[in-house]
Amino acid sequence: MPKTTNWTLGITLLVILGVLMISLINQSKKNRREMELRAEQNLLLVKGNIEESYSSALEEIREEYKLKFFLSQAKVPQHKFVTKLLQSNQWNGSPLSLVRKNDEQSSISLIDDQLVFKNYYEPKTLNWLNDYAEYDYELNIPFGVDFKNNREKYEPENYLLNFSFPIKKLVVRDEVYNTFFDELMLLDTAGLIHYPPKWAGIRLNVEDTLTVKKNGTQVMDMSLLNRTYKSYITDIQLEGFNVKVLAAITEETLEQSAYKVNHKLLVLLLLLVVFLFFG
Repeated sequence: MPKTTNWTLGITLLVILGVLMISLINQSKKNRREMELRAEQNLLLVKGNIEESYSSALEEIREEYKLKFFLSQAKVPQHKFVTKLLQSNQWNGSPLSLVRKNDEQSSISLIDDQLVFKNYYEPKTLNWLNDYAEYDYELNIPFGVDFKNNREKYEPENYLLNFSFPIKKLVVRDEVYNTFFDELMLLDTAGLIHYPPKWAGIRLNVEDTLTVKKNGTQVMDMSLLNRTYKSYITDIQLEGFNVKVLAAITEETLEQSAYKVNHKLLVLLLLLVVFLFFG
C-alpha cells in the first residue's frame, strides 16, 4: 500500500477517533445527568418509605401498649400468653406511659437517636384501655398513672400518651433494600445528624449550600472523612414535625457511572492508527 494512502487512511481514522472521543465525553456527561436524575427519583421513593414506616412504627407502639398492659395484669387471661411471648415478666420494650392532660403542648422531637412523643393524643390506644376500666387502679403499674387511691375512674379524654421509638425504624427498610445510595441520614431542621450513629452529632450547613431542583429535592456537595459526596435532601413532615432526609452518593460512584461506555472500539482504532503510522 503506498505511503500516501497510509497517511490518508491514518488521518481519516484520526478524525473518526476524534469524533468518537467527543461522543464519549458527551455520553459521560449524559450518564452523569441520568445518574443524578435517578438519585432524585430514588430519594422520593425513600421519602415515601419513611412515611409508611412512620405509620407502621405508631401501629407497633399501639400493640406495645397492649402487651405492656397485659404483662402487668395478672387478672386478665392474656397475661400468661404475653409472658410466654416476651419470655419475661419484665417490660423491656419502648418507654410507654400515660399522663393526665395538662397545659403543656403536644410535641414530637428528635432527641439523640429517638423520636420522642410527649402529650400525644392517640384515641385508639386510649379507648382500648377504657375497655379494661374495671382494672383502672392497676394502670399505675404499667403506665405510672396516679389514680388517687383508686377513686378516680379512667376516662380516655382526660389522658395523653408519652412514648418514644428509635428513629432507625424510619429508614430500616431502605437500609436493607435501597442499594442506590452510599449514605442515608436523618437530620433535624438545624442540620444536626441524628442517624446513623457513625455520623451522629455532626452539623451540616445545609441552608447556605443547597441547590433546589424542580421536584423540590435539594442538592449539595459535602465532605466527610476526606470523601466527597453529592447529597440529595428532602423535607418530610410527620404530623407537623419536620425532619430532613439526606441521601448521598460518593463522587467515585458518580464518576464510575459516567464512564460506563464501550472503550473497545476506541482501543481498536488507536491500535490501527499506530499500526498505519509505524507499521
